[in-house]
Amino acid sequence: MLPLSNIPRHIACSCRGAALFLLCGLVVGLTEEEVEARITALHPADQALLIGGILSALALATVVFGHSGPGGIVAFWAAIAFVLR
Repeated sequence: MLPLSNIPRHIACSCRGAALFLLCGLVVGLTEEEVEARITALHPADQALLIGGILSALALATVVFGHSGPGGIVAFWAAIAFVLR
């Protein structure tokens, strides 16, 4: 079990990993290592804005596709699968 002081860091690393995984699917021509190197080269505040923006866009897409009915949810997961290919 994680100590309470390490929980925010663990959550941040998990969010960063998820955002990195999504970005690697969207950025064509760069390897995962190159994308990660570019993200880690950013200032921590800029990293937080980038990761927060990606996860916010994902949450907004979930809401938009979710309001489209059952077909929208299927289309959302198909789009995620296509991006992550």
